[in-house]
Formats: sequence, structure tokens, C-alpha cells
Amino acid sequence: MAKNLRKFANLQFLNTVDLDLMRRLLERHAGALQGFDMAVFEGSPRKARDALRAYFQGPDGDRPESLVADLFRIAELGHARGLELLLEAARRRGLTIGAAPKSDEENEEPKQVALRCFLDQPEVF
Repeated sequence: MAKNLRKFANLQFLNTVDLDLMRRLLERHAGALQGFDMAVFEGSPRKARDALRAYFQGPDGDRPESLVADLFRIAELGHARGLELLLEAARRRGLTIGAAPKSDEENEEPKQVALRCFLDQPEVF
């Protein structure tokens, strides 16, 4: 399980993920977070990414089970086929999956789209 969580939070993802999305995800679990200071999001993006890497690559017991469960739900759809499934589910509901800001749109990886969907359009999940 820990190996799979580290795979979700790989360096490429943590280097490119929208920090606001990660902040919002972690805020959902703020009461149970251990070893992570949410104030890091108020500083430089580099420091926030460093803190995220340290947190997700660190000891397994530091992350609340509810966060781990959310991350696994996101990871299940955080690949090319998962993106197709999310788009299909949105179409069936007459929804459009919100796009990333224009400058990031072409580079947004499926895991980030799944994270965005999880937070902004949970009915698609």
C-alpha cells in the first residue's frame, strides 16, 4: 500500500500539480494531518512542493487513513483510461469537466484532472 501511495505522489506529479488543488485536498483532512504544516502553502511554491515531497515520501503512519483513501480513489482514475471514464461519466450527467487554466491545459496530466474532478465535481466520481 505504501509503495502505491508513493507511486501516486511521484516526483513528476508533485513538481507539476496545481498547489491550490493539493492545499484543498489536504484541508479536507486538516484535523488529522500529522507532520505537515498547511502554512507552507502561503510561502513560495518551491517550498510548498518540497514540503509535499517530504510528507508523501516520509513514514507511512504520518498520513490519515481518510487522506490515503481519497488518494487511492483519485489514483484509480488518474491515468489515460481513467480520464476517459471521467469524461464519459460527466457526459452522462450533462456536465463538462472543468479545464485547467489555459497555460497548463496541454500539460495537465490525468492524475491532476482526476484530483480536480474529485474536488470540484465529486458527482462524476
